[in-house]
Amino acid sequence: MTRMSLRKGSKRPLERAPETRYAFSLPFAQATPMTETIGLLAALLTTLSFVPQAVHIFRTGQTEGISLVMYSMFTLGVAIWLAYGLLIGSLPVILSNIVTLALSLVIVTLKARAVFQSRSKTNAAAEATSAPIAS
Repeated sequence: MTRMSLRKGSKRPLERAPETRYAFSLPFAQATPMTETIGLLAALLTTLSFVPQAVHIFRTGQTEGISLVMYSMFTLGVAIWLAYGLLIGSLPVILSNIVTLALSLVIVTLKARAVFQSRSKTNAAAEATSAPIAS
């Protein structure tokens, strides 16, 4: 379906503009089955590249090598990508970000738990070894 612009007072179309799914569209971009296939392949590869790190953390419980701030920002970014995918109705974006969001939420939770447990142990040890100052 195309939109038609009419000149004021005229019944003759001025131009035909194709409908687009996005507010910004490159002139060469086309939504085709091949485009969706490329998107699904990219989504599959980027999501699968994240899995080994997640599996390692699940198995060992060791999160020392990762940054809580970075993973928190990453998880927020993935959630926003998921929202974007839902808004534009892109299956590759939606599927990949659902899986990645689930994995990253678990990792961020494990990392946050490790950080806060470590801090509470450090504080408890400091309190136990400090002696009151005699006056």
